[in-house]
Amino acid sequence: MAVRQDRATTLALVLLACSTSMAHSPARAKQPLGLPVDAQIEKPAAETRSYAPPTEAQKLASCMDLWEPATHMSKTLWKTVCERIHTQN
Repeated sequence: MAVRQDRATTLALVLLACSTSMAHSPARAKQPLGLPVDAQIEKPAAETRSYAPPTEAQKLASCMDLWEPATHMSKTLWKTVCERIHTQN
């Protein structure tokens, strides 16, 4: 009886070790749940583009959008400050 129990324990440990190593394998980690590797959908080109920083004109336009008539300075002075801020960077 002790031999059968030892075999059962050994078999259980082997199955546990195999299932743990398969769950943490790199190939399995990259695969989404429920989909085989060949059924994965590739990302469209639009999602893979890199970030482009804003241009100087876009920065100035964004700064000028913040000005309102109730601001304590004129629009001309505001533009001068915006240009000064964005040319220092």
